[in-house]
Amino acid sequence: MIKVITMVGTSIFNNYLRKKRDIESSYETIKDRSYDDYEEYKNQAEGVRRAVVSFYKGGYAADICAEIKSINKIKEYLKQDLQIFLLASDTIASYMAAEIIKELLIQEGFEVNFNPEHNVLTGLQVKDKERFINEGLSKLIRRVDSIAQSIHDGLASGEDLNSGGSYYGNMIFNISGGYKAC
Repeated sequence: MIKVITMVGTSIFNNYLRKKRDIESSYETIKDRSYDDYEEYKNQAEGVRRAVVSFYKGGYAADICAEIKSINKIKEYLKQDLQIFLLASDTIASYMAAEIIKELLIQEGFEVNFNPEHNVLTGLQVKDKERFINEGLSKLIRRVDSIAQSIHDGLASGEDLNSGGSYYGNMIFNISGGYKAC
């Protein structure tokens, strides 16, 4: 099984808003808020999540967002089962997108790992350069390394590694969605 670390952005909401405008006000309220503020904006965030899930759950669309589209392309290309690890940036919107993507991918039979405690990367944001450099970027590197280490440790139990024992050999880092600093 190939492990795929996937950065999560907000294209799922942008694509939804091209079709329906019912969540626009709530989404604008939460989109740039830090994940630390989630409890304060939980009602708006949950309303956005419910609307998007309801819209897409009946008819799963492979091109719903960059993350799902790229995961499907990776699976099609490799013709292997994938274990997905979602990493969210430090915004309520990225967290909510990861929750929705997780739900939709599980519905399609993927194995998906997303635990906000470990996979929402505080400090990974664009508003504060120093916080990004000193906190966000280092958390991203540590989390990727932690996932790679757990994969490497799992190989000790007998799983074959195509690249001859490379620490990152059984892993893909999917950056099609997620954090993009301008």
